Amino acid sequence: MTSRKACLLAIFALVNVQAEKPGHYEQTVLRLALFPAEIVHNHITLTQALGTVGAYVQNGYVLFGLELRAKDGQEPIVNLSLPRDSHFDDGLRQIMTQIPGYEYEVVSPHMINIFPIGAKKDSGDLLNTPVPQFDAISVDPGQILTNPSEYFPELATLWRSTASARERSPLSN
Repeated sequence: MTSRKACLLAIFALVNVQAEKPGHYEQTVLRLALFPAEIVHNHITLTQALGTVGAYVQNGYVLFGLELRAKDGQEPIVNLSLPRDSHFDDGLRQIMTQIPGYEYEVVSPHMINIFPIGAKKDSGDLLNTPVPQFDAISVDPGQILTNPSEYFPELATLWRSTASARERSPLSN
């Protein structure tokens, strides 16, 4: 896996989800209570930590979209140490302080995107490909994830132009 490939949690499906109103959902999702017990996990991967905090959410749920830029093919290792009666924002804040260079955005009542700082402004990042409309009715999510260009014509066009540019480049040989 190259460092530029995105690690996807839940069904982020290469669609850049835009927040309806910045901060509109933040208070609701971030204040969700976690299971009333101490949560301690040392030296776990970032995705495991997010999964753990998400699994402990009470009276709701949280999904993550994660654009991961792995270093040497490895995702960041973090620690979780949350006291009893913590809230989701306590866990998220603790994780985010351990992965410098990343930021998050609450994009819906249940969805949080985590990405490298500046990634949203990078026009070469496939996750920033504008998709004006997306409809998938009675389609298995696995089909979308394994063949996204079939469902997102904008990606197919971008991939063709990228592949064509690489073939013409003297550095590609």
